[in-house]
Amino acid sequence: MPRCYCLGACCCQTVLEDFKPSETTQSGYKFPQVNSEGRVRAGIMAPQAQSVKLDIGGKMYDLKKNADGSWTGDSDPRMRASIITS
Repeated sequence: MPRCYCLGACCCQTVLEDFKPSETTQSGYKFPQVNSEGRVRAGIMAPQAQSVKLDIGGKMYDLKKNADGSWTGDSDPRMRASIITS
């Protein structure tokens, strides 16, 4: 089922929740994942971080912190992403 997912100051986007590990996802790891729209879902375990940002083509997006100390976020369709912690 699609969900509305807001990143940064952008408007809400409906994201298809059909994410699967990408071809580059290492065995035993959950991320990165890609969905049928070409969106990348990135995640990192950083329980001590105050913020985690996803760099998508030079545009920075704040990731959401999960209860277990992990952070996750999605890119726009067909974008490459990298993660920066602080």
